[in-house]
Amino acid sequence: MTATRLILPAFGIVLAPACSGLVGTVAGAPLAAVAVAAPLTCAVAWVAGRWAGMGVAAASACGWYLPVFFLSGIGLSDVDHSSMLLGTGIQIAFALLTARWSDTLHAATVAAEVDPLTGLLNRRGIVARLEMESNRCRRGGRSLAVAFVDCDHFKAFNDSRGHAAGDRLLCVAAERLSSGIRNYDAAGRLGGDEFVVVFPECSEADARAAGARLLDSLRTAMHERGWPVTFSIGVAVFGTPGDAQEMLSCADAAMYEAKHSGKDRLCVQVGVPGEKSGPGE
Repeated sequence: MTATRLILPAFGIVLAPACSGLVGTVAGAPLAAVAVAAPLTCAVAWVAGRWAGMGVAAASACGWYLPVFFLSGIGLSDVDHSSMLLGTGIQIAFALLTARWSDTLHAATVAAEVDPLTGLLNRRGIVARLEMESNRCRRGGRSLAVAFVDCDHFKAFNDSRGHAAGDRLLCVAAERLSSGIRNYDAAGRLGGDEFVVVFPECSEADARAAGARLLDSLRTAMHERGWPVTFSIGVAVFGTPGDAQEMLSCADAAMYEAKHSGKDRLCVQVGVPGEKSGPGE
């Protein structure tokens, strides 16, 4: 997408004025020139935004006059000024509308995959990201780790301190999770007090170290605020990543092992439940 955002506007800046000049002025077919340039302007606005689209519209307007300077026998009287103004206005209007539709669609897509409370990916978003990273790591022969994070005693905290305090706790936990991972990792909230972190291209040793760092960061955050809660983290490491739901189930099983072992700890499992390397921090 980044390459497209650069290439398409450049293509539009070249093609739109050429179309206006050759079709609109030289061939004397202004409607055809507008019919070709307007969709191109819309495409640029959709991909690169309204300013890029308006830039193509402006270049298209200039293109009507290029033959005057570069072709003999063509003068200003050969330029259909009314069609140029009308066509430019249409292109600018289309660029603004298209960019607005694109922004609206993008916002709706983001909202559908982002948890409104914490700003992390929601269940749909984190599962989609896990599926994507699983496919990528499997194709590249890379391992992948999934961490399942659960807040111990959250219900009691929520009942005693109130929902506002509970929401604040979740936001603090989310901030610690998102700030404690690599820029190509992903953190999400499944719902309630359950979080998931995806670690692409992560070995067992790296996953264990990352889980320990997150647990320590969460402990520090709770201690600093005097909140009597802890976290249990289960990490599942996969040499060959598979189905997203199965990997989440493995990480969930590791998390429950951490809870059954006393809570406030990390448990790491390799591959499938039962084939674990043992709990640790």
